[in-house]
Amino acid sequence: MPDYVRLLNTAIKAAPYGAVARGLVYNRARNALVSELRVASCLPSEITRQRMLLEEAIRAVENAAVSEWLGAGRSGLKSADVRRAP
Repeated sequence: MPDYVRLLNTAIKAAPYGAVARGLVYNRARNALVSELRVASCLPSEITRQRMLLEEAIRAVENAAVSEWLGAGRSGLKSADVRRAP
């Protein structure tokens, strides 16, 4: 089973900082996951299970980003940097 938190953190470090960039990474991860599982002919229940695991990882990464932002004293960052992307 992939370590979604590690994979997301790696992708986010390569992206520009901010909630919008993180949101793009999350959406790409969601789309890639479903595509790969469908190609592998996984059962719908397995696709759902993996999507739930990915969503848990996204929440963990997002919580860490917000905590880091708050710990940085919010200097130089805009409020958009902590808003979640749709």
